[in-house]
Amino acid sequence: MRNIKEYITSPKENSVISSDKNYTIILFSESHGYRMKNYGAVQLTRINGVHLIDSQIKAIKSRFKNFKIILSCGFESSRIWKHIKSKYKNLDISLIENPLYKTTNSCESVRLAMMSTRSSNLLICASSNIFDKKHLDQIDFDKTSILCQSSKDNKSDLKVYRGADGSTKIDFGVGDLSWSEIVYLNGDRSINDLYSIIDNEDYKNKFVFEAINKLALKHDIKICKNENSEIIKLDSAVKLKEII
Repeated sequence: MRNIKEYITSPKENSVISSDKNYTIILFSESHGYRMKNYGAVQLTRINGVHLIDSQIKAIKSRFKNFKIILSCGFESSRIWKHIKSKYKNLDISLIENPLYKTTNSCESVRLAMMSTRSSNLLICASSNIFDKKHLDQIDFDKTSILCQSSKDNKSDLKVYRGADGSTKIDFGVGDLSWSEIVYLNGDRSINDLYSIIDNEDYKNKFVFEAINKLALKHDIKICKNENSEIIKLDSAVKLKEII
């Protein structure tokens, strides 16, 4: 990766965002959980006695003042909603169920959630990510941006770099920074353009990073580097055992 420092923002340690802006956070699923099937829905997986979704909501509450959370999932969605409904009566949280979750991918999960919000400030994050407030602090909420990081032993498949045309690229290959599956969209134009991309039959089985690559052809997407502990993606039973 060449001249990567030209494109990385320095980490920011911020308090709760207390402006009048209303933020929508989409936590999307990308599979029907077959790699975690013995443990059920990844959102309800317990880590050190705490459900993953609870730790995510805690981080979001610590970072934003005015926010709405949209869970987009399919696998065991009824169990997830029962948990949310019983525990978070005073928070604006909704669940969008993808009935075709076995045959579609993360782009469709995000598309369904985007249909349920008119927010001009949209944070999109994989529901399998283990993150905290300090990770959200690394994002530039004034610009459309993605959060990436140095992964352990550089084993992550998807790398982030600048293409020859100057646009941000996420692809399989060699590089220093890995895609964390967290993107922030600032403003109606970037949100509408992303929706136009994924609202296409060809994208129902594609991953979010593929849509972002197309979005980057029209928008300058800022690369923000996570300088804190690695954001771990809980995507398999093997990974859960490693964490425990």
